[in-house]
Amino acid sequence: MALKDSMSSTYPGVKSPISIGLAIVLSLTTIFSIYWFTTQSAISLLDGADRQAPEAAVLVPNDAPLMVSLLTEPDRLQRLRRLRTGLRQRPHLQAEFEAIEQSLLTDTELTYERDIQPWLGDEVTLAVTALDRDRNPDNGSQPGYLVALSIADVERSREFLDAYWVNKAVSGREIQTEEYNGVQTIYSKRTYRPKSLTARDFNPFAKANAGEWASAIVGSRFVLFANDPDVLRQAINNVQVPELSLQSTEAYRAALDRLTDRRIALVVANLAALDSDDLTAASNLPQTIAAAIAIDPAGPLFDILWRDNAERPDTAPALASLPGALDYIPKDAAIALSGADLTARWSQLSEALSSGGALTTSLSRAIASLENDWGITLGSDIFNWTDGEFALGLLPGEGDKGADWVFVTQTNDEAKSAVAHLDEVAAARGYTASPFSLRESGRVFAWTKLKPTTDISSSGGPRLRLEPDVLGVHGELEGYEILASSIAAIDAAFSAPFDGDIRQQDGFATGREVLGEANDGYLYLDWETGKTTIEQQFPILRLVELFARPVFDRLQSVATSTYGREGDLNRARALLRFES
Repeated sequence: MALKDSMSSTYPGVKSPISIGLAIVLSLTTIFSIYWFTTQSAISLLDGADRQAPEAAVLVPNDAPLMVSLLTEPDRLQRLRRLRTGLRQRPHLQAEFEAIEQSLLTDTELTYERDIQPWLGDEVTLAVTALDRDRNPDNGSQPGYLVALSIADVERSREFLDAYWVNKAVSGREIQTEEYNGVQTIYSKRTYRPKSLTARDFNPFAKANAGEWASAIVGSRFVLFANDPDVLRQAINNVQVPELSLQSTEAYRAALDRLTDRRIALVVANLAALDSDDLTAASNLPQTIAAAIAIDPAGPLFDILWRDNAERPDTAPALASLPGALDYIPKDAAIALSGADLTARWSQLSEALSSGGALTTSLSRAIASLENDWGITLGSDIFNWTDGEFALGLLPGEGDKGADWVFVTQTNDEAKSAVAHLDEVAAARGYTASPFSLRESGRVFAWTKLKPTTDISSSGGPRLRLEPDVLGVHGELEGYEILASSIAAIDAAFSAPFDGDIRQQDGFATGREVLGEANDGYLYLDWETGKTTIEQQFPILRLVELFARPVFDRLQSVATSTYGREGDLNRARALLRFES
């Protein structure tokens, strides 16, 4: 205390050197912390990765069906996830990371921290280079795969490759080396051809896989793995003749120019290479799709761009605000779709379906099944008169009961005439449009007919009785026509303005905030509460879940919107929300 007083009196107006030193340290620490959080830490990924374009695109052929590039170190994503996870959940989060690592490095003696992390740089690119690399239909489909891992430490990457090939040799593989266009390549000969492939056969690190995996270091920049030496040779050729690479294509350049600069990953898919029969010159199906993945505080955000051959004028987003038709979609809906001018959208979909092919067959069958059940043609009986706002909701069924649906559109003279025609269609199939009052909301009509059923009487014997079979229900409320699959569904729709509509769901509200209201409409999927219902309607999702269970286990909701058209380019965005 005396020293402090003495120095203060000797040098009035000057603080103690200890205080000055402490202030300098604190100031520097604060400045460094701000710098670290804005440029070096995982938090900066919210503004996008430092790398905006994958360098490995020059290795990928210009007609490759698919390329996926992560534009930052995997460790930074892990750190960001940890920062955004509560302390109690972090042990569970670490277990998730370890499970992913084990699945990638199964049947190996490798660990990520020891063998890969020390030399891995800021880009990981995976590509399907061809669906049948030898173009020989007699031996079945032989896809080509390329993995490009950027290098942060060349010496340690070479040490890793040496250990990798020693393990291959120990497992009984015949190892060969070759210098191709100045690049040293190493590859293993196939020791067997399996009758069916397993996950490890797609993993270059697995010792007992079935592939003829090859590797090379290109320009001290990338470690390459390919499931065939020819795939590796093609990648080296692409570097020396850039016009052969994906980097030279118009679709790739458009993706870099127009997609969000907040991206941490980039996906480019060539649908023509996936199903050329589907993509004729007359089809308006997408030819290519590109997506930039950004990290929003609400979740992963996909900025999507695709081009097609349709001859349509440029269009601005059709909506400036949410459709009022959403007032009647209950808040527990598993799926909600909204927009405007369904007539035009159905016309575009019909053009796409007319092209045939694998990409449209399943949807065509689903539409045909629905039309057969109802005895109608969706285009002329439903969609051709819905040129205003519309909303469609899929409601979870109770118990073993299937899902219900609700369709809402603005009413007008044409809509009234169309609904009257539906009454006539139902009557032709033996149904009666029976009116009844629904609470205090007004009168609705149910298409019903009586059908005989048998149950057990009180005496224990069979008893025949009649039950109503409801084909559908319709009514009008506050300027909207509402069609539903059941009385319970239309009751929920009429009650939604009072009991809560879909816009009150957290996921929908978050999606609305992130995606904006100036768009062509919304497609919202509430996975958390409607998982069972959605899987029943779209069984293929069960198969997808098998390959991405960690994602689906924590998925809460998906919200998507489209945003008009410019030239032959179309835009969309999608937000995925996960449990924190």
